Amino acid sequence: RSLKLQFLYLIAHLSHVTMGKVKPAAAKKPVKTAVTAESAKNPLFVSRPKDFGVGNDIPPKRDVSRFVRWPKYIIRQRQKRVLERRLKVPPSLNLFRSTLDKQTKAELFKLLAKYKPETDKE
Repeated sequence: RSLKLQFLYLIAHLSHVTMGKVKPAAAKKPVKTAVTAESAKNPLFVSRPKDFGVGNDIPPKRDVSRFVRWPKYIIRQRQKRVLERRLKVPPSLNLFRSTLDKQTKAELFKLLAKYKPETDKE
């Protein structure tokens, strides 16, 4: 088989597997064909259920982002966020996690300007 077909086959068969757990396969529901006045008139337009087997209808697009091989820096930054959420940080260190807003920053610099050491000119 071609590489593309093997990939599609793999995705179709692994779509029910998530993180080591297997979801129960959904029971196939019989597709009801709606008999309308138009389909009764014209036999060329009879609605039939789609069959996604090998060599039949093309299955709908799936989100395969979980199967992507992500760059290492992205994996690291995601793991870092998870660890930061899990670990408890002491309040004394947590002060430095976020920056000050504009107003508080202005007040702080005003206060620090008063205690600035004198220069040679002063």
